[in-house]
Amino acid sequence: MTQLTTRHSYEELRAVVVDVLLGREPVKCTVSHYRHLVIGIAEVLARREGQGGHPAPYGAAFDPLLHSQDTELVRDIFWEILADDKLQPIFGGKKMDMFQMTKAVNTHLK
Repeated sequence: MTQLTTRHSYEELRAVVVDVLLGREPVKCTVSHYRHLVIGIAEVLARREGQGGHPAPYGAAFDPLLHSQDTELVRDIFWEILADDKLQPIFGGKKMDMFQMTKAVNTHLK
């Protein structure tokens, strides 16, 4: 496991989250689950910081890990993006509660 020791700003993390979700940053894992998104973000940050991104073997034991505070920020960023008014056309209608968003995200990722 590659543990990232650098703590990143909200803006840095949000930019990486958006890049990974939109496919602008290549990641080895298909982003079909939230955990895969976090792994992809760690991979991109490791690559940008010269830590090589994802090691050759693949699996939970080899996944890069975000700094613990970055992991919490990524979660908040993810839900803020989903709640953003600009995404209403994608998920349909008005703002949704967490349960409705989870259902909409699951449907969108399938």
